[in-house]
Amino acid sequence: MRVRLTASAFLLKVSKHLALLVCLLILASASRRYEVGQLSILGLAVLSAVLHLASRALQRGLALQ
Repeated sequence: MRVRLTASAFLLKVSKHLALLVCLLILASASRRYEVGQLSILGLAVLSAVLHLASRALQRGLALQ
C-alpha cells in the first residue's frame, strides 16, 4: 500500500512538471526563441496526461481497499 501511495505521488508530480514544461515550450516557441516541434509538444502533453491518469488510477485503487 505504501509503495502505491509513493508511486502515485511521484507520477502526479512528474505529470505536473511535464505539463509545466509543455507550457514553457509553447511560450518559447511563440516568442521564437527556440525552434520546438509541434509533435514534441504534443508528445509531452500526451505523456503528461497518461502519467496523470496512471496516478489517479493508483489513488482510486487505494481508496477501494
